[in-house]
Amino acid sequence: FSYVNIAMRDLVKVLICGDKGVGKSTFVNVLATGSFSMCLDDLSFDQSALPEIFLPSDLSEDGLDTLLWDSSINERYELVSYISEANVVLILYDTKGLDNLENLWLPLVRRYRKDVPVALIRNKIDLLDEENNFASEEKYSKLNLLKKKFKVQGLLDCSCKTQEGVEQTLMFSHMMVIFPIAPLQNIETSELKPLYKRALLRIFRIFDEDKDGLWSDRELKNFQKSCFETELWDSHILSIKMLLGESVKNGKVLFEGLCKMMVLFIERSQLFPVWRILEVFNFDHNLEQTLPKAIKGISAPYSKNDTDFTWQLSEDAVEYIGSLFDQFCGPDYFLDQNGENEVFKVADEPAVSPWNARRKYEFELCNAHSVPYFCNNSNSPQNLNKQQWISNWQMVAALNPALAEKYLIWLGFVELPEMGIRPSQPKKSIIKGCRNKFRDGKNSFFDNFGRYSYDYEAEIIQAFVFGRDEDLANMLHRTATKRKQSVKNMSEKLVRESPKLREPTCLSVPVEMDQSFVTFVFTFVPNMYQE
Repeated sequence: FSYVNIAMRDLVKVLICGDKGVGKSTFVNVLATGSFSMCLDDLSFDQSALPEIFLPSDLSEDGLDTLLWDSSINERYELVSYISEANVVLILYDTKGLDNLENLWLPLVRRYRKDVPVALIRNKIDLLDEENNFASEEKYSKLNLLKKKFKVQGLLDCSCKTQEGVEQTLMFSHMMVIFPIAPLQNIETSELKPLYKRALLRIFRIFDEDKDGLWSDRELKNFQKSCFETELWDSHILSIKMLLGESVKNGKVLFEGLCKMMVLFIERSQLFPVWRILEVFNFDHNLEQTLPKAIKGISAPYSKNDTDFTWQLSEDAVEYIGSLFDQFCGPDYFLDQNGENEVFKVADEPAVSPWNARRKYEFELCNAHSVPYFCNNSNSPQNLNKQQWISNWQMVAALNPALAEKYLIWLGFVELPEMGIRPSQPKKSIIKGCRNKFRDGKNSFFDNFGRYSYDYEAEIIQAFVFGRDEDLANMLHRTATKRKQSVKNMSEKLVRESPKLREPTCLSVPVEMDQSFVTFVFTFVPNMYQE
């Protein structure tokens, strides 16, 4: 299994360094020729190291080319240059001691490269005997302290003379590149990096099917099955919970518990499962989530050949965003700004709602011909009820369906089969088209907008409003204020300070019809656009 491999790089640059006489040049020669030569151990202290050696990809199981750099502490400038360019650093030492690892080599590497993968390679294990057993408890403890202090990924043994462990060392150096730690964890603080935590939170929410912010045993089993196609037994779950300690609440795993599991994998240099989980959910080596091509191809909010055609959320999508509202709304059943921030913290930067002013460019770059009202107004009212929340989503779907789909995927809207099989690509029916039919009539459907009867086949209806700029602006702001009339602290400041319309501006309004809600998306069109 190779997660990053060729997509990231097809050449692994490996620097071999260490004290004089530990067998660096011999190690390089064994990798290059497959044979051991005693004469290389007798290189004079004043002699330079071996020239760089290229190992073609057909010599490795993962298909990566390798460039080996031998080094000499006597060539300090060249050594620092190698450290700056290397993908992996292997520090060789022998059975004589560890002092220079702590006092010279590890500080030197970390001084110039804080995030480069490093492994400590104990050479000449064929010389070990009972009196000089380097695996003593004291020295083993010191090695582990060095590993933790300098963020060393591996402690390996080899013998160039017998060639035991040499090939495994090269493979491990490749593994450190294929499954890197640097994108996941801050090397200095050991904290998970923000992008990685965001990716984990997206994954956590996907499997949190009941939206209680916790993973039950069944949800944990679904996660295991989806990522690794293996069963997680009850005895395993009990062991996991004991290991997680305070990250378990009422017998269920918190999001912090998932993060703790990943930290434990990283600390133990078990990077395969960490990157495997990310690969299943289409995260690349930069921790950006690859979206389905179908989403990238949508640009128009409706068919160019049919102006009555409107995009709207599917029933499944409406149900899903409704469940998010239920999870993050307050006791008064309104979603305030803090709750909204929690919902959208998993979105790509800027991590705000799709109708937030910081996302205004998303509507200017598509064929929406208008932007949501709240993208223009920093004083936009907060505290949405559930109908208003869904109405805003329907407005985004109508104006920029590709943006709505991206957000749904970021928020975890994917299809998970009942038995926890690996997640499939997001549903193609996230957004569907519908026709709007109107006819003149006598029944009022919304104050301030005339009296109509309606036949509709949709949950969202678009209407364009024309008139003088000042009249449109006043109507827009009055409508926005009325829409939020049940929200406390709603002042007239919104109307007084709002500027005249400078571009087509949309407002979504949920209207109750026949005991259900229909979203009307009103687009107010200024004079300069009315032609």
